[in-house]
Amino acid sequence: MIIPKELNQNRKIIECNFVLALYLQPELIPDYNIENGKDIITEDGMFYYGLAQNMYKTGYKTFDHMSIYEYLSDKEVLRNGFERRGGYNSVQEITNLLSISNIDVYYQELIKSNLLINLNKKGFPVVDNLDKFKDMSASDIYDYYEYLLSSISLRQIEKVHVVNLSEGYDKFIEQWDKGKDVGFPISSPLLNYQLLGIHKKELTLLLANSGKGKTTAAIGLFILPNIEKGNSIAVIANEQDESMWRQMLLSTVLFNKLKSVSGLSRHKMLTGKFTGDQKQDLKSAANWLEEQSGKVQFCDMPDYNITTIKKTITSLSKLGVSIFIVDTMKPANDASDKAWGEFSEMAKELFLLSKKLNVAIIATAQLSPESASRKFLDVYCIGKSKAIAETSGAIMMFRHLTAEEKSKIKPYKYQRDANGKPTNIKELITLNPDKDYIMMFTPKNRYGAVDPQIVMEFNMAFNTMKDVGWYECPYDVFKAR
Repeated sequence: MIIPKELNQNRKIIECNFVLALYLQPELIPDYNIENGKDIITEDGMFYYGLAQNMYKTGYKTFDHMSIYEYLSDKEVLRNGFERRGGYNSVQEITNLLSISNIDVYYQELIKSNLLINLNKKGFPVVDNLDKFKDMSASDIYDYYEYLLSSISLRQIEKVHVVNLSEGYDKFIEQWDKGKDVGFPISSPLLNYQLLGIHKKELTLLLANSGKGKTTAAIGLFILPNIEKGNSIAVIANEQDESMWRQMLLSTVLFNKLKSVSGLSRHKMLTGKFTGDQKQDLKSAANWLEEQSGKVQFCDMPDYNITTIKKTITSLSKLGVSIFIVDTMKPANDASDKAWGEFSEMAKELFLLSKKLNVAIIATAQLSPESASRKFLDVYCIGKSKAIAETSGAIMMFRHLTAEEKSKIKPYKYQRDANGKPTNIKELITLNPDKDYIMMFTPKNRYGAVDPQIVMEFNMAFNTMKDVGWYECPYDVFKAR
């Protein structure tokens, strides 16, 4: 499709400013997710950006006269193209007019130009609104069209639907009889029974103190059982990168599904130098992931911006993703009282988004530092933003048991009769002092009881979680652990 001249007239300048600014500081190249031929489209822009990418990949840290010509010395076609465009004098002439401190401004102008071109391709009347868009950012333009669509929807499509609740139950009874209100599966049978799964149109929270295994628990509890069922999941992560998530996911598959570890642990996964058997086990785990009908998408989020998170969830939901894990949800500045208010608003927006898109959203978050002294975890352990509990359908919190607790606590499970059915007879379980255990609390649960608590064996070295039994933890609001 031909780009209208109104959208193309400043295109060379926009690309020139961004691309040649990178020549001033090449280490910034990987910081911008720009694809040559898609985001950079002019002939000169693609040439100079492609040259910059290739030089950076080769290892050049500065793009001065000597380094450029050294790189081009054995590349006749590229060297001729460079000389045809004025050689290094042209580069130097333009870069002298640019400032690296303005690189984000150049980038935003490029993103805005690309957005307008793509909107035009989709049939949006952007040319007629160029005067309106002149002083808008790309984000402003996106919000403008989202506002227009929302306004049209609210006024002309969505209507308040009033029903008579004293009749019409036959179809609902049939639906309930088929168990259609049961949510997505959780790998812990006890937790799955208590919560009836993870539900669509709900925000579910998973909380623990910093460094205690929230991400590991999220993978084991939610990702593995759902990809086996063919459910599509997307992870939106703002703290741990793609490599770390791949390691955690692969090791969780290895230790929970294949049961063949060959001396591997998460520590070994990080340090490397695998044996032949260990490499084979890792490849087997990777093959297991590829064989599942469900897919796991990973989105590396650069910050905690709720607008970006919402756009990502909205986009992926249209591709069939039905479960989203936001790891981690927190205010941008947790020292600010205002930021904690924004944190509550973030939870509210995620809840409303889950209802709008008919998806399940699971968010991990940190418990308050003060909760580290508590044995009984409740909504007061969330910190300055207890309001996030109001919009969630279920809240899970866990803490690790102390050595003293492992010697005293006696979780229980129910004995089964000769036919394998559970009885009312409790069987006490002795904990192994050499193993690590967590206690899982569900202080909010729209689908069932909030107690008793669940004791699980939790081995963070091997990414494994296993139900042990129920336990009724005494309330200790005024007591330190």
